[in-house]
Amino acid sequence: MLGKRPLNWHPASRILTYLVAALVIPGLPFFVLMLLLAMAVLMGWGCKVFPWRLLWRSRWFIAVLLSGYAFTLPGEAAWPVLGDYSPSIEGMLLGLDRAARFVLLLLGVEWLILRLRIERILMGLHALLRPFAWLGLDVSRFSLRLALTLQVAEQAMQSDETSVPLRARPRFERFLQLLKGEVDALHLPVQVVIGQQAWAWFDFVPIALMLAVL
Repeated sequence: MLGKRPLNWHPASRILTYLVAALVIPGLPFFVLMLLLAMAVLMGWGCKVFPWRLLWRSRWFIAVLLSGYAFTLPGEAAWPVLGDYSPSIEGMLLGLDRAARFVLLLLGVEWLILRLRIERILMGLHALLRPFAWLGLDVSRFSLRLALTLQVAEQAMQSDETSVPLRARPRFERFLQLLKGEVDALHLPVQVVIGQQAWAWFDFVPIALMLAVL
């Protein structure tokens, strides 16, 4: 029966919601930003897997973002004893603001997109690209190439993480082997099936909310 049918959020709606949210987050007030960030962390803490790995891989970008604003933006010195080498209080606050927005974007892409199966991501991208077919874009061919690329990348990452420790080999060695065609035992699918899902009324609610905030 229709009343007992579970809500199944369309993957295209999730992707589009994140894209609009990426435009909304840079303009949010700092208080609202901190509130949303705290809610995202609390929601993620209750999940089985918190995206520590995603944040850890972005640690250097966050550090450069914080230090870049702290040491380049003029203002009152945070540690006057350092003289001209002291970061400014205004720069530290602005760097914290920019870093918080970046972390919220990372958590958003984790919750909305990266936790989907590859098949669902392909379904969402195919649905979003379908209107561009009238411009001459071969959506089926593009989706096929994207599916094969994701399959190869997933298998390469899994084999790289399970076979040899990360410290025992360069991080991009596996990727370079893929470019040179030296990687064996990659089991590519014989055929790629991209499913379809009908849009429901609730798929447009988060998009409408993000557009209203924007």
